[in-house]
Amino acid sequence: MKESLILGCLITLLFSSCYSEQNKENLNENIPAITRMNEAPSTDIKSYKDGYTLKDLGLDITLAVTPAEDSLDFRIVIIDEQTSKADTLAGIAVDATPGADSELDEDETGTMFPAEEYSFNNNGCEIYIRISSDASIHRAKVNVISCSSHPTLTKISGILLK
Repeated sequence: MKESLILGCLITLLFSSCYSEQNKENLNENIPAITRMNEAPSTDIKSYKDGYTLKDLGLDITLAVTPAEDSLDFRIVIIDEQTSKADTLAGIAVDATPGADSELDEDETGTMFPAEEYSFNNNGCEIYIRISSDASIHRAKVNVISCSSHPTLTKISGILLK
């Protein structure tokens, strides 16, 4: 009886832990984005592993990230310095080039550095986040293809964050 119970538990555990490639490819569609418009930025930023900031164009921009094996947990907070309104987008971006070498990016001086690229496509937002894979170069870039629910994101597309 005891052996049957253990065997049943092992089989259940085996089936529940299986993760198909199709589910992995559709990760962006399965995890909803947390979107908040015109809300004060959350203190959740501190729970992320790394952060990048920039004050430019009348905006105070913060990108907080926690990389995983093939994904990136992120939160972007943009505060308009004139109106003090905040726009926040958070979600899980997946590795845009799994198994491939790092992409090359360029800092403000023209120096090339390796970067990992992650893609996020959810709730009408298509965004690519590039994070330096060289620990000595602390840089990130957000490229916004489209994001009608967060129009302030298009203002920061392509800007290098430190």
